[in-house]
Amino acid sequence: MAVLASKTINKELFFHCLTTTAPEQLTFALQWSMKPLAYVGVPVAKVILTLILLLRACLGKLIETTY
Repeated sequence: MAVLASKTINKELFFHCLTTTAPEQLTFALQWSMKPLAYVGVPVAKVILTLILLLRACLGKLIETTY
């Protein structure tokens, strides 16, 4: 029961974060937090682009299932 409640809270927090934060802010925050990975050769810009597209797809799916 506690696991189900935790998943519900996480889903609601995720949904709230995505709906109240501008995509530019999310992109900046993700890029800033992943910047050290660029020093070891990780293509941070490509990873960020992929994550933003994934987040938008997840948001669309969440809106469909919520409403």
